[in-house]
Amino acid sequence: MLTDLHGLCRYMAWSNRVFYQAVAGLPEGEVERQRPMLFGSILNLLHHVYAMDVVWQQHMTDGSHDYQQRNPPACSFAELSHLQAELDDWFVEYVTHLSRAQSCEVIEFEFIGGAPGI
Repeated sequence: MLTDLHGLCRYMAWSNRVFYQAVAGLPEGEVERQRPMLFGSILNLLHHVYAMDVVWQQHMTDGSHDYQQRNPPACSFAELSHLQAELDDWFVEYVTHLSRAQSCEVIEFEFIGGAPGI
């Protein structure tokens, strides 16, 4: 179980790096351009993914977050790229130090909208 969890986190970090590199190669203005898509732009969608990763990080560590909505205001692509890489590294490091018992714990949490989750 821990090997699978560690592998998933390493894969997430790798795939985020590959994806962010591809997005960084888009022509200027394309990342921020408004589109008929979920969250309105590539930057907003990436920021949503990052914000939800922060929310899960806080659930996993019994912490708290300041997000009140699933579509928070976005920062610059460069800043977001740096923040996502740091968070991906955190997830890899975090699961590296989990015990087998901790990796099997069920985490009760509250969705941003207020509904309970496990």
